[in-house]
Amino acid sequence: MLVGATHLVWHEYMPQWLEEKLNKQNAEQILLQHINKVVTRYAKKIHFWSVVNEAILTSDKRPDGLRKTPWLELLGPDYIEMAFRAAAAADPQALLLYNDNALEDDIPYHDERRAAVLKWLERLKSKDTPIHGLGLQSHIGKLDNFSPKKLKTFLRDVASLGLKSIITEMDVGDAGMPTDIKVRDRMVAEVYKQFLSVVLEEPAVLGAITWGLSDKYTWLSNYAPREDGTPVSSLPYDAEMNRKLAWNGIALAFEHLKQRRKSSKLWLAWRRLQTQV
Repeated sequence: MLVGATHLVWHEYMPQWLEEKLNKQNAEQILLQHINKVVTRYAKKIHFWSVVNEAILTSDKRPDGLRKTPWLELLGPDYIEMAFRAAAAADPQALLLYNDNALEDDIPYHDERRAAVLKWLERLKSKDTPIHGLGLQSHIGKLDNFSPKKLKTFLRDVASLGLKSIITEMDVGDAGMPTDIKVRDRMVAEVYKQFLSVVLEEPAVLGAITWGLSDKYTWLSNYAPREDGTPVSSLPYDAEMNRKLAWNGIALAFEHLKQRRKSSKLWLAWRRLQTQV
């Protein structure tokens, strides 16, 4: 089983001792020691690392699109490149990703974020930074603002830089969906199927990971509870670890991909035969 690990650098959930101790004099040393110690411990066991998470926030109104964080304040924009180089040195075999959210919808805010992320990926590649791909969190809900064409274009722009993409934290928030659990589960399953059927068609997308397996442990129960008080239904398994329709929706997306690839191979074989004739 391949294992992905998250996150080496993030501005959230920093321990209190670190917030109290961190300053301009020790920030680089602390950052590099942390990355080296963690990555070296699990070297050759981790398929990919989410090296830097959520470093971009266009609403912070910086010209470079970066989020105002302690790492940016103390080390400047180069902390991102610094983190990738440290991770690559600690485990040259692992795939190294930049990970972020709010990249999927066809709304102005997501348009801004896609442009900012792409700009930073281009900058990192231009400096020969050891980055191998982009992680799209894909915490999504109803597909009211979903544009397959726009997301495919973004994924292809990322691929044009020689980078892969992975859906790293997918779940489907059911806020605004009906109380009836049967109806809601059908809607959630359809979101999984439609979204994954689109993104998995792109050759540079390596795969998709859900942010948990069971509704019993979904973070959305606390972060985005339903107004009607019913349990959140966002993952492939229910609270008793029984498969839900969401599991089927995911399976159908992968089966759809399998059939498309099979048809593509048959078409190519037919074209070769026509050429030979």
